[in-house]
Amino acid sequence: MKKIILHIFLLSLLYPTFALTQGGQNTDNENGRIRQVYEQLNVAKDLLNAFPDRRAEEWIKQAEQLLGEASTLLAGRHRSLAMAKINTANALLQQAINELSITPLERLQDQVEELIRRAEQTVAGSGSKEAERLIKNAKENCGQGMSAFKNNNYRKSMEHYRVAKFLLEKALNIAQGPQGDINERIEIEKNRFEELLNRAEKAAATCQKQNAQRLLQQARQQYQNTREAVNRGDFKFALSLYYNATRLLLRVIDICEGRFVSDQDQMTEELEMLGELLAAAREQASTAQGQRNVMLFNRANRLYHEAEESIRQGKYVVARRQIDLARNLTSRMPMAGGRIDIRDRAYQELERLKTDIERFSGENQFGATPHAKAMLQAAEHSVKDAERYLESGRTGIALQAILAGNRFVSALQAPSPIDPATNLEKLSADLDRLKSEIESLQNDEQLAPEAKELLEAAEQMVSRAQQSLDDNELELAGEYIKLGFNLVQKSKE
Repeated sequence: MKKIILHIFLLSLLYPTFALTQGGQNTDNENGRIRQVYEQLNVAKDLLNAFPDRRAEEWIKQAEQLLGEASTLLAGRHRSLAMAKINTANALLQQAINELSITPLERLQDQVEELIRRAEQTVAGSGSKEAERLIKNAKENCGQGMSAFKNNNYRKSMEHYRVAKFLLEKALNIAQGPQGDINERIEIEKNRFEELLNRAEKAAATCQKQNAQRLLQQARQQYQNTREAVNRGDFKFALSLYYNATRLLLRVIDICEGRFVSDQDQMTEELEMLGELLAAAREQASTAQGQRNVMLFNRANRLYHEAEESIRQGKYVVARRQIDLARNLTSRMPMAGGRIDIRDRAYQELERLKTDIERFSGENQFGATPHAKAMLQAAEHSVKDAERYLESGRTGIALQAILAGNRFVSALQAPSPIDPATNLEKLSADLDRLKSEIESLQNDEQLAPEAKELLEAAEQMVSRAQQSLDDNELELAGEYIKLGFNLVQKSKE
């Protein structure tokens, strides 16, 4: 045992995790690293309580001792040696977690194998292509889980098996279809969601990770949308929203329990969830009366493909925002069964936007930064625009203003991806191009009144974008420019 620890420690000295010559930035990195290792310590202790193991217990004790020694060394400014001990402690904790994960993983593997047998028997006679696809995806996750298991990466293996379990349960629900009472199934999913929500809220209250907070907020919003779908009688769509919201909560718990997932893997999984939500909404969009659903669905679908491209390019912050906005648009689609007047719907959406703004204004992790304040202020401008349009009976353009407000609310949850050194010139060029396109369209003498309204709103976006550039609010300027181009495109339809 001592030889193993000495070997890890020497490797940590030879290959330190952080460069130790970067002053304050390095100190922040060290503090972040220490927090991560202590999170791993808590995970290991929880597993040890559930599944006692002498060897893992010894590794955890050694790690705790090393962390204590590292704290003393850091206080004495012996940073290099302290970080080596922290890295050694982390390696020991990883060994312990892997060792302790074997028992629950084996149990999960057995559950998944049984679910595969049940799902294959049930789906075979259902003719459901969606259920067949879910089983295929579940088996792929099982294969990835087994590969990780063989490589002794038990935590990664467990993640894949948990996803497989969820997909198989969903396949069974789809294949069984209306055999069970739809109200009973909704009640089951509601209870499952509320139980997971309680766990996720407790986990998020202690971990304070922005990504977890973001997904938790998305899940809460989905829950509200689900209740509205049930009230409208859109039971099938309500079930899809519950399934999607449940997966969001599982991700919150994973993040807060310290299970590492790369940005690429996380965004890929969220994109897959969005795809499932869009698949459920597609039928509603094609059968709904009026064009509102079709417009929302098409916009969400475009965002899906944009997010897919952003992930391919490694732009994960941009992809996150695109997915959030698409999910928001899709889950708020007014279903055909609701028979809701479009003006009433606009007022409902406006109230929800106001509620979102008020909530985020009161949450320190979202409302405290200059970036967040700028986005909240822009969302408030959109509220005033929408109110003004509704008062004058211009419901269509009011809905565009509300969608703009939702975009700003979505943007405030992600750090700015704008690089001032490289983007100021591009934004200025984009703004000039937008001005030119608006002017060209306004010269058309046969322009419809609705198109004129949209171009007037686009001109307002130009003015606000220019003001944002003057104030060096580059991301805000970028959002206004995108909205301007969206309005121009809408005027051509």
